[in-house]
Amino acid sequence: MKTEDKIPLAYFITFRTYATWLHGDERSSVSRTRNKVGTPKIHPNKNLETQMQALQKDECVILSREHGDVIREATVNLCNKNNWRLYAMHIRSNHVHLTIKADDEPEKMMTKIKSNATFALRKKCGFAVDQKIWSRHGSTKYIWTPESLYYTSDYTTECQGQKMAYYFNL
Repeated sequence: MKTEDKIPLAYFITFRTYATWLHGDERSSVSRTRNKVGTPKIHPNKNLETQMQALQKDECVILSREHGDVIREATVNLCNKNNWRLYAMHIRSNHVHLTIKADDEPEKMMTKIKSNATFALRKKCGFAVDQKIWSRHGSTKYIWTPESLYYTSDYTTECQGQKMAYYFNL
């Protein structure tokens, strides 16, 4: 049986806040055309980073602890409503990590989570209706083994520096 035919144990989903990791910056990045395993990343390039900054429609978004609490509450409620099993979540100043199990495709879950969090942030924290909060898409990795689920959940909550808003229920 091919890997694509198997159902993963869970997913590790990551998405970033708007304009906090631009193509060309020192960390390198992936794009729509450079996002497959083995595909070279976009290397640091100050000119490219400057071009990306010029294309920004809004300021970059940095999340506070209050924002994180709102995102966590909205996400836990969404998971309960959709019967998704949330194992771990950590909302950082510029990104969100989740370890989650569901029958839905991870890309669809990520879109729903970002949309729901956006609605909650606008309602409770005063984000403008036209302000971009999240970068486009994110990362969706498949978790195949109980060991990987444990380590990914541990990484999500314990290996991200000082804790901000988080959830853990393994």
